[in-house]
Amino acid sequence: MRKTIQVLTLLGVAFLLLATACKREEKEALVVMEKPDTCPISTIPDSLSLVPSDVQTYPLPSGFLTEFLKRAQQYEGVHVHLASQLPQEWSLLYREPLTSNQELWMVRSDDGDWTYLVIAVGEHVRDVVPVAVDLASTGAIIESEKWSWTRDASGAFLVYKHYEKRPDFRDTTQRQCDIYAVDRYLVGTSGLFECSPMTLSEGPEYQLAVLYTTTENLPDTWFDVINDLAPYCEENNIIFLTLTASDNFRQVDVEDYQMNPVVTLDLSRFVQNDEAGIILMSSSQEPQVENYSGNTRFLQMKIRNYFNNIINL
Repeated sequence: MRKTIQVLTLLGVAFLLLATACKREEKEALVVMEKPDTCPISTIPDSLSLVPSDVQTYPLPSGFLTEFLKRAQQYEGVHVHLASQLPQEWSLLYREPLTSNQELWMVRSDDGDWTYLVIAVGEHVRDVVPVAVDLASTGAIIESEKWSWTRDASGAFLVYKHYEKRPDFRDTTQRQCDIYAVDRYLVGTSGLFECSPMTLSEGPEYQLAVLYTTTENLPDTWFDVINDLAPYCEENNIIFLTLTASDNFRQVDVEDYQMNPVVTLDLSRFVQNDEAGIILMSSSQEPQVENYSGNTRFLQMKIRNYFNNIINL
């Protein structure tokens, strides 16, 4: 009888140990499933603004990262103007299938300042192109460079490139500089990126008026001005937007009156010195900024003068 009890006790202990081990293995499996090391196949978003701020990132294979860094400056189209060193730490955001043996990878520097597209064959780099940068330098000359992208109906990437230089106002030997460019990138039949430079007139066509304020307290006439300007702009096919302090001025998604996406713009550089104003922009001429005025007729005159060469007001 005593031996029987001992055998049963040993069997019970063994069963408990086995059950504990199984639970531990199940828990470890769940942890792996919650945070996989491999980036899943998906589709790269249609614009930079649609990439979530908390997008999941994945480690890059060491050999791939080495190849990428060697080729990162070898791309077609307008290059970055602002002198800067490429970061050494990068992560993978998206993998989009191209062919049976090629994928389109989107990689981003861990500091968030650079985003690249990479044509990958397995874990090898075939071609690269930067599609987003956010760089700045300060000193006697203030420089900034911001690139963003949208995708057209064919899946090609339209990369909007803007470089700005603002010298110190006391330095009369330096001149202000603004460089705009749009390059269109498509994966060609050769399996490499094909770059097509675009002029402003070849890009998305739009006429835009943006009424903005950067303060929490809205001007007293804010809503009255909106009620007057909104229908005035719509009648003349000018897109009308309003931005307040709670909006993201760096990524403004512009839609037409049929709710179709037109372009994504960085308007932050226009609002640094003024608490409120109106930004007038079109795809074929330089932007113009006016201080806010509660006088609707004055603002309508500014709109009419700016768009006079484009549409018949």
